[in-house]
Amino acid sequence: MKYKSSLIFIFFIFFSGCGFKAIYSEKALNIKINKLEISGDRDASEAIERGFKSHLADKEDANILEIQLNVTNDKTVQSKDGLGNADTYQIKLEVDVNGILNGNNILTIKIIEEMNYNAESSEAQTLVVEKNIINDLAKLIVNETILSLNDEIQ
Repeated sequence: MKYKSSLIFIFFIFFSGCGFKAIYSEKALNIKINKLEISGDRDASEAIERGFKSHLADKEDANILEIQLNVTNDKTVQSKDGLGNADTYQIKLEVDVNGILNGNNILTIKIIEEMNYNAESSEAQTLVVEKNIINDLAKLIVNETILSLNDEIQ
């Protein structure tokens, strides 16, 4: 029993001092966007816009932050089955990001996120999977954009 409690204590000391820190807790992500312009692929643009909703300013701040995004969605067939039907697809979202703070361009980056997926038994099921993947990739793009803007502002 004493051995077990000593072992637990040693593990507790070891893991509490390992230096682990959550990424988001270290940075204050107080980004408020006054103007958001998105052009390009409609489905991906709508998913990205939904991701930015929590970062839109209710009223105009002293710091006017504008974001301009140009979104392209590229869907390609990665492999085909023996009959020539698509078996595996790849969706690639490319987003050109321009961040403008008080009229000065503070950030210009290109974010590329991609994912492969298998074709489903019906076209309708494949389209549902595709839509879910676009939503997931859009969340990744929003997070990367916010983190990059936060780094430039602070």
